[in-house]
Amino acid sequence: MTALPKTKCWVFRSTVILLIVAACTTLTLSQTKGTAPPEKEEPPIPTFTVRGRVVFDDTDRPVRRSEISLMQFPVRGEQVGSATDREGRFVINNVRSGVYFAWVNSPGIIAPFAFMKINENGPEEAMNVKAIKEYCTEVIVNGSDVNVTIHARRGGIISGKVTYSDGDPAINAIMAIIRRNEKEPVRVFAGLSAAGLLSAHTDDRGRYRISGLPPGEYVVSASEKNTVMKEQRARRDMGGLDSLFGSSDSLSVTYYGGGNKIDDALKLEVEANSELADIDVVLADTTPHAVRGSVIAKLDQIPLAGATVVIKRKDQTDWFAQNNQQVRTDEQGQWILEDVPDGVYSLQVTGPDDIPVPGAQPKPAASDDDDDPSSVKQVPTRKFVANETPITVAGGDLIVDPIALPEGASISGTVETPASFSPEKAGYMPVQINWRYDGENLAAPRNSAFAYNGTFSIEGLHEGKVYLTAALGNAYGLDSTVSNYYVKSITLNGSDLMRRSITIAEGQSIKNVHVVFAEGQAKGSIRLVDAEGKPVSGQRVAVVSVDEAKWSFGREIISGITDVQGNMPVTCAPGEYLVIVASADDLWPPSAENIGRHSQTAQHIKLNSGANQPVIVMLTP
Repeated sequence: MTALPKTKCWVFRSTVILLIVAACTTLTLSQTKGTAPPEKEEPPIPTFTVRGRVVFDDTDRPVRRSEISLMQFPVRGEQVGSATDREGRFVINNVRSGVYFAWVNSPGIIAPFAFMKINENGPEEAMNVKAIKEYCTEVIVNGSDVNVTIHARRGGIISGKVTYSDGDPAINAIMAIIRRNEKEPVRVFAGLSAAGLLSAHTDDRGRYRISGLPPGEYVVSASEKNTVMKEQRARRDMGGLDSLFGSSDSLSVTYYGGGNKIDDALKLEVEANSELADIDVVLADTTPHAVRGSVIAKLDQIPLAGATVVIKRKDQTDWFAQNNQQVRTDEQGQWILEDVPDGVYSLQVTGPDDIPVPGAQPKPAASDDDDDPSSVKQVPTRKFVANETPITVAGGDLIVDPIALPEGASISGTVETPASFSPEKAGYMPVQINWRYDGENLAAPRNSAFAYNGTFSIEGLHEGKVYLTAALGNAYGLDSTVSNYYVKSITLNGSDLMRRSITIAEGQSIKNVHVVFAEGQAKGSIRLVDAEGKPVSGQRVAVVSVDEAKWSFGREIISGITDVQGNMPVTCAPGEYLVIVASADDLWPPSAENIGRHSQTAQHIKLNSGANQPVIVMLTP
């Protein structure tokens, strides 16, 4: 059995949300300021107009009445867009200088996000920029208006029919197209248009047709939806997004070729602008079984009422928009999952959060009532470590051994900010403490805790080595209003935690961690040039600390694309860094493993507090 960190999943599929916002609406945020003296206004950033025409790459015919957006990677929610007219012409205003890719949001057209890996952790883990450049038009805005022809490339198509074993059409079945020509299977979303999203479902005749697929090797699966009541779904349908993206709560999946395992599926070779028809799937009949067990506390063996048990198919645990089934334990800690077909699954168990600590006395807690600021009393509760247990259901009901949840460890401490810092400057956004376990390739965005009133507490940790970092701002990066503050130190009783981990035992409570923020970030830029000293635009660059302990924290990696002058701005803590220039085949943003491969040849730089001169980096062949 494998322990999982118990965390609050407040990050919800950020990449896709950003794409939807970019495609559908523009959000304007305003903040009411107090009576403080007005700050000096920043000069407006120059913007320009991109106009031109969108044509199909194979015929030069216009792409009519289609949305078109200009996107930068990594996605930061700053896309600009417009729509084409009957001649395929478009005008996009208010475009800043930079390197963009055109996203033609029309059915059948290959889109940039078809090359992203999106999973349940939220942000994109990696994107194949080499492929994006091959299939999507690059647009460079260099201090003046641009006139450009956008070439829309038609993708491949897979179509067919889904039926039950008695021949009836499977209406509203969920289709998944999985790309296999990578290290691991990746579910592909080929379109965010209404037609593209609806193509993930079969129609009233059980037929489906999914277009806009980049060339490559794929497998196809079909599954039912609405197989359990909403109360038994691990994720509620948030605003209809789950239905829109084709989310299945079924535990039974049938692949093209007749099997229920992805390794047994027939592989399909998809080519651009061609259709593979009659890729029909017959949903397999299944014999449902009951899986039952109990959840107890490891420390004192008491039954845990209100624990959550989620069952997932092993080959789909990280796929975006894959819903799962869940149940809660009763007063005796018992649980039962019914209608489970044969297969290999993962049980993910999360403990309740209302079990009092034995013998603990109520402690003062802040009141939510502004009219009555007097403190209220709360009894401390036990924090359990989540657990993952693999099971195999084969030919009959299954009784799972009692799942014992260990007591969670905790790390707590204080946060010190400069006298110049105020909550108003941070937009009332609290300090965020992030952690990762030793061996994790990249810290999950959900591995975070907030610090309020200068204190923080991370609870429900499993035993092992834990690395810490901190930041001011939101979940996806440093907020611009607090960009001059950085983490100066993280210590435990005087010992430096910026470069080493904390070893924590089961149920242990570590206190007195001290996080210090300082004012005066380093600000500068990387200027990438070729052997002749000419600027290199559109190149992916990352600036990372020389400290290997920070490589697995996404916040600690400054990545971007050089502009038309070969520049990439950098704002970070003063210190020593490595400049990583991506090769053509590198996935992006870089993983810790990728940084390690580049570290021996990467240019070593030092950035001081305040303004720095541009750092010249030569691109080597």
